[in-house]
Amino acid sequence: YLRGARMLHALRLRMGNQGFEAAQRELQTEGLGKVITANDIYRIFQSHSSVPLYGIWDEFLCMPPLHD
Repeated sequence: YLRGARMLHALRLRMGNQGFEAAQRELQTEGLGKVITANDIYRIFQSHSSVPLYGIWDEFLCMPPLHD
């Protein structure tokens, strides 16, 4: 659990509060009643960030995100 909390903290620092919170709202809406993948989460968070987030995925999930 601590690793996940650290990842979310790293995302918030990289994205800023506004982008991070917007991504969380979209994730909640889009994921309602569905099974979502790490790549779905990456896509949503990246869409709300002006800086690349792939390094965080690689660091915390030991895998780079799949690109479309």
